[in-house]
Amino acid sequence: MSVARLTPVRRRFLTAATAFAAALILAPQAAVAAPVHTAPAPPQAARPQTVTELLAELAAQPQDSTSAAPPADDAGLDRMLAQDLADYDEDPEVRAAAKAVLATNDPAKRCVGASPSA
Repeated sequence: MSVARLTPVRRRFLTAATAFAAALILAPQAAVAAPVHTAPAPPQAARPQTVTELLAELAAQPQDSTSAAPPADDAGLDRMLAQDLADYDEDPEVRAAAKAVLATNDPAKRCVGASPSA
């Protein structure tokens, strides 16, 4: 059947169907053929630091003021231990005993492992 013998309705339908098929075929190709916008290249990665460089960098940083230096004497360490027990122990009796030890000013009584003397 030739195109000349088709009725006007069929001719319009055939034209529309051909245009639609062409759009379906060409649209994806146009999308792929469009230039790709790429992100700029990231800056060059810095070379890894050596251990010596890392130690020098750490030494140059100021000391953290929140971390207190531990006391040098045993009485100070005992007081820190008693304070930790008073603050964080699960047993209420242990917390109460640690608070009582902290309330005394006698270093002998503050010693956690000391036995009572007569």
